[in-house]
Amino acid sequence: MTARVWLEADRDKLFGQVLDTLARISRETGFTMDPTFSVYAANRDLVRAQNHPWHREYTLPALFESWLPNPKRHATYHYHWTSLDEALWSRMFRRWMEFVNAFKNRGGHVAVGSDPGYLYQTYGFGTIRELEMLEEAGFHPLEAVRSATWEGARVLKQSRLGVIRPGYFADLVVVSRNPLEDIKILYGTGVTIYDEHGGVHHTPGILYTIRNGVVFDAQALLQEIRDEVRQARRRGESAAETAPTL
Repeated sequence: MTARVWLEADRDKLFGQVLDTLARISRETGFTMDPTFSVYAANRDLVRAQNHPWHREYTLPALFESWLPNPKRHATYHYHWTSLDEALWSRMFRRWMEFVNAFKNRGGHVAVGSDPGYLYQTYGFGTIRELEMLEEAGFHPLEAVRSATWEGARVLKQSRLGVIRPGYFADLVVVSRNPLEDIKILYGTGVTIYDEHGGVHHTPGILYTIRNGVVFDAQALLQEIRDEVRQARRRGESAAETAPTL
């Protein structure tokens, strides 16, 4: 239904009067869009979302089971998800992304959110996927990072967050490569790089996180998650056993 509504909307009005009005309100009042593209991405390719490479090691089986079609659970509506459904959502995404990018280009504020825990969105990974999708929408990598940092702090009215300045709260991540060249480096799974000589190199993404001045070994934290997921699989935990129903 959502995809059809976007496609049925009058495009001239949507990208004219509606867009101009929203951008003006955003500039004047600070109104901020938080599109959460990534959580709806499953609608344009369900199989892809179900088979993200991080599910095996970082998604608890109970969480994955909670995403399967079940009328008792929120956002599990893929009962008979067809190629036509995915085609409509793919077309809708093109218009939606164009709209959000145009809103940003008119001075509108855009922040980053991923609505994790639903629709095959594993906690931590969905945010990075959202940055990728902002790039897909037309954002420069710096604009995507700005949306995830400064814009997020601004919309939460946290004036001492979001940028690195004297006197600010400097929660940081230390990465192995430049994320402006490839935002995928921020994934917990890191990236695999193929060189011109046929070599294959796996590079971990985030090396350390710094929270309130405390340095954490990000790779050790990721290992803890992998261990927890492995143990849950061995126990055979299911959503029926561990997760509440609506």
